[in-house]
Amino acid sequence: MGLVHPPPIVKNIKINVIDNLYFNKLASQKCGLNIEIKKGYKLCDMKPAWPHIFEDYLGEYEFVGWCDIDLVLGNINSFFSESLKAKYDLLTVTTGYISGALTIIRNTRTMRLLYQKAKGWEQIFQDDRHYAFDELLRLKEKKFESFSDMIKRLNNTSFRALFMNVAYESRPDLITWDRGIVSVKNEEYIFFHYVVAKQSMFFVIPTWTIIPNKYYVNKWGFYRENERPLNFISLFFNVGYIKQITQCLKRKRKTIIKMIRKNDFSGFVKTIIKQF
Repeated sequence: MGLVHPPPIVKNIKINVIDNLYFNKLASQKCGLNIEIKKGYKLCDMKPAWPHIFEDYLGEYEFVGWCDIDLVLGNINSFFSESLKAKYDLLTVTTGYISGALTIIRNTRTMRLLYQKAKGWEQIFQDDRHYAFDELLRLKEKKFESFSDMIKRLNNTSFRALFMNVAYESRPDLITWDRGIVSVKNEEYIFFHYVVAKQSMFFVIPTWTIIPNKYYVNKWGFYRENERPLNFISLFFNVGYIKQITQCLKRKRKTIIKMIRKNDFSGFVKTIIKQF
């Protein structure tokens, strides 16, 4: 397939679609390594390298970065303000580590190559296993360090990084999205990341073709301003929701069966608890 340019969805978004072969070739050229990504999740390790790998597509943008797709974005510019961008070269939305969900860096060659200062990055990029290099290493290797660890080690040397506590990533009681503003109990956040919420098979994601001006998200999913709040019972009175729950159950079934076969009672219980 190579590189494909589908028509834009909205004016300020451009989409470039690439396949695995195209990415591996480009990443290998830019990083000077033999990159062979086989599983999509391994791409997360390479997020800090994306601005370097795709530098030929970034034009004259002052800042570039990476983000996840399971986000409800709020008013980004109110957090990544002009004054902060003038002062810092890297802005991230969590305090303990660089966020793989949303981080931006100044679009300079120094910052695009910054990931190469992390110890062991070459070995991590060429290993099939997922290390969580972009955040904090899950596979502990004494000779390796994550992108986050390197940033903390070198911060305020040749660059300045700012860690902010502005992301909402817990399973929500109630989130409001009102004309581009994400808030919880009147406190504004840069985004709601439903990474935890979607672990429940009962958390439903809408298939809206037109995004309403205002909507809510609770622990069961999304609903419009003029709709009743979702609850466990109401999920089963909507055909679309039932289909989503059924599909999710099929995906989780393999995991549950493996736990039962391994006598992983603790893991089985934790998985069931997460659903509610």
